[in-house]
Amino acid sequence: MSEQSISQPIRFQALILSIQVLDGEMSRRTKVAVNTNLSLRNWVIGYYIDSYNVHGVDRGEYGDGLIATLSASLNDLGLKNVGRCQRYNYRAFYKAYPEILQTPTEPSHLRLKEAYKGSEKKVPTLSAQLRKGHRAL
Repeated sequence: MSEQSISQPIRFQALILSIQVLDGEMSRRTKVAVNTNLSLRNWVIGYYIDSYNVHGVDRGEYGDGLIATLSASLNDLGLKNVGRCQRYNYRAFYKAYPEILQTPTEPSHLRLKEAYKGSEKKVPTLSAQLRKGHRAL
């Protein structure tokens, strides 16, 4: 698209509509991304808890109090949504859908990175999106 088409006159209502459409689409995309990432986060937390219950070298120190102790420790660090009930839900989520990342191995952050590889789409700058999407304005 050439610079010439950007300088073409547009109507005020078209400007408002363009901004409204852009805001709606970007808000929708943001909600989808946040929801996906939070779901993945919760699943991995469930995996970590389940793995610790099986392989934790010091798990005997916590016994049945693991979830409560874990929640308190994470709360002290300022993490959000780490209450006792949520911990159980995260573990149940992992148990219900163990195939989401197949079986993560240490370090799981590398597996997460690999799982996302190629799925992220580069978003053009706002001005590029406007130039591309609103040629007729």
